[in-house]
Amino acid sequence: MIALRENDLDQAIVEAVKIKGSKILGICLGMQLLGTESTEDGFTSGLGLIPGGVDKFNPQKAREYKVPHIGFDLVHSQSDAQLFKGLPQAADFYFVHSFRMLADGLSGKHATCNYGDAFLASYEQDNIFATQFHPEKSQTNGLLLLKNFLTL
Repeated sequence: MIALRENDLDQAIVEAVKIKGSKILGICLGMQLLGTESTEDGFTSGLGLIPGGVDKFNPQKAREYKVPHIGFDLVHSQSDAQLFKGLPQAADFYFVHSFRMLADGLSGKHATCNYGDAFLASYEQDNIFATQFHPEKSQTNGLLLLKNFLTL
């Protein structure tokens, strides 16, 4: 966020999405930057395009899980989510992250993954799309998801 702000890219992104209606796809850290705030390296305000904050995995709830969360895991999507068109409602995608957003109280379509806690694996509302996982590393499922985004 510091680099985005120093180069006035934060305002350019928000203007492109909110005023001009451009589609955006945030992937992993890109999704986290779209949130309202993050606790990574102290408190930081995000772009505010997704109404949710970013926190580290809860070590109490994820005791038996290693952090960072690395590898393929099941993502449970809503049947009418545009990004997941043609994919099963439970599909594997590749993750590598230590921070996550929670899905509680979000409007829009979203998918979740459970890693000690259910967390937000993807989000879509209007022209804003995001995935915590890496579709570019998720083989056939990821390629289809990227194709779905590009054809919206």
